[in-house]
Amino acid sequence: MRRVAVIGGAGDMGRWVARHFSRMGYNVVISDVRRDDVRKVAEELQVDVAVDNVEAVRKADITILCVPPETVPDVVDEILSHLKPGSTLVEISSVKTGLTDCLRKALRAGVKVLSVHPLFGPGAPSPRGFRVALIPLQDPKAERGEAERIFPGAEVVETTLEEHEEAMSYTLALNYIVNTALALTLRGVDLNRLRRLSGPTFTAQLNLSEAITRTSPEVSASMIARNMYTQQTVSKYIENLKKLAEAVRKENTDELKRMMEESKLIL
Repeated sequence: MRRVAVIGGAGDMGRWVARHFSRMGYNVVISDVRRDDVRKVAEELQVDVAVDNVEAVRKADITILCVPPETVPDVVDEILSHLKPGSTLVEISSVKTGLTDCLRKALRAGVKVLSVHPLFGPGAPSPRGFRVALIPLQDPKAERGEAERIFPGAEVVETTLEEHEEAMSYTLALNYIVNTALALTLRGVDLNRLRRLSGPTFTAQLNLSEAITRTSPEVSASMIARNMYTQQTVSKYIENLKKLAEAVRKENTDELKRMMEESKLIL
């Protein structure tokens, strides 16, 4: 039976990955610096737990890194000399900025490396019907095949590092910033009253904001701050927000209408 090591197995995505591979029939071992949490997850999922990352990877055919992006280089350095020759190292971060050097270092050490981003959260029942972004490092065809085996039923979308980061600055970073700002704006407001007096559009928006605020702040902050395109994307958003606010201040309905008409042509 093939063995999979999940580094960061106590986190939300680490738990999802461990459960996913266990259901696929793999022998799963997890590790995490959060010792109490990782033991609880191992017991819950009925998978093995390692005393540390090195023990976890020694016999693994596949090692999945489910750790914050900023810790990936250190984890790779820690485990690299202990990985089985010819095994596969999979990095699943939602932001890839600053990871290329350590991943290429693993390639030079004789390890197969896969840089992917599952475009779904830990609430997904399985990969089927969802997308997985693939940033090829060496052999696009082989890496696509490996991604399709690891995430059966998912659509694997090939992209470049730059294209991935720019897209994530909109679909993740900006999305989280907008909804975090909305949540902070609603501080002190009676949300039950708002729900009673809102239509389906605002209710959907409120539900989205609630889902985003439940995401780990550590993961969200890292994803936003480390993306090399976040600053320029957020600056564009703030520029447009200022224009809207100025039109509201001046009670300029013509300008508001113009901007809303313009937005209809974009989306």
